[in-house]
Amino acid sequence: MADHAGFLQAICDDPDEDAHRLVYADWLEEQGESARAQFIRAQLQLARFYRKESDPFETGVWADELLPEHRQAFLAPLLALGLKECATRRRFHASDPGCVFFFRRGFVEDAEVRGGPALAQLTGQADRLFALTPLQNIRISPLRGGDVGFESISVFTLSFFLRLPQVSRLRTLDLRDHRLGNAGALALLNSPHLSRKTRLFFEGNQLPPEARQALEGRFGDAISCGPDYDEDIPF
Repeated sequence: MADHAGFLQAICDDPDEDAHRLVYADWLEEQGESARAQFIRAQLQLARFYRKESDPFETGVWADELLPEHRQAFLAPLLALGLKECATRRRFHASDPGCVFFFRRGFVEDAEVRGGPALAQLTGQADRLFALTPLQNIRISPLRGGDVGFESISVFTLSFFLRLPQVSRLRTLDLRDHRLGNAGALALLNSPHLSRKTRLFFEGNQLPPEARQALEGRFGDAISCGPDYDEDIPF
């Protein structure tokens, strides 16, 4: 009989296959975790009628929308890694560092990571994190508000993240509005695991024309860079 880790590995290795998730739900039911099993089945059923891959974060269920007891139970394995859950979902008013988790098809498939420390924590726990949930879409957001006003991630932190083998599993990587410039472009270009299979959003990074051309040459239509470098780009 497959063990818990075996079920999760099958789901993470083949995230498009609903059968693995349904088998896991049946196993959870047998273990007395009926709420988790029912949640997986319900989200799988809904996904058959409504799926919008072009904007995954808007089609997932925000973890804070779940009943508190379910949210705590469903997120417990991820939070045990030291990942901090944010209290607010509103991206453009993000002043609290940490992660916002979104459930799709019964699992956390989407995560918004706010601030460099949160990204560093996720990077350090990547092996365990990607073995627990089929994470496919990551948005890395700068922090806003407070005395700083605007705090983007560092290129150093981003470069470590982009070296992770798990980056190759991502369908979406959103890096908008960090003002990373040439150094950020080089971090993307030097990643051994990014490919045109991952949709990249890189607007708001003040790219000179040469950097934009290099990124579009490497990633083609998979990357969106926005306008060329402009000192007056509003943030």
